[in-house]
Amino acid sequence: HLALTLAEGTGPSRRMVRTVAWNWGERRDALRVGMRLDVVVEPKLSRYNGSVTVEPELKDAAVVG
Repeated sequence: HLALTLAEGTGPSRRMVRTVAWNWGERRDALRVGMRLDVVVEPKLSRYNGSVTVEPELKDAAVVG
């Protein structure tokens, strides 16, 4: 799997979102830092060490441009 940090927006309103991509290891070489993507994510609950958080799961991505 891959753990990706995606940026949403630009400038001062830019927000960083950690996303997990299960079974995307074979696509790793096609992804580059700074490339623009349209993505589809599904919110999932992640349970770890007694803590529950919402973790976006990457379902699909397409290069923009």
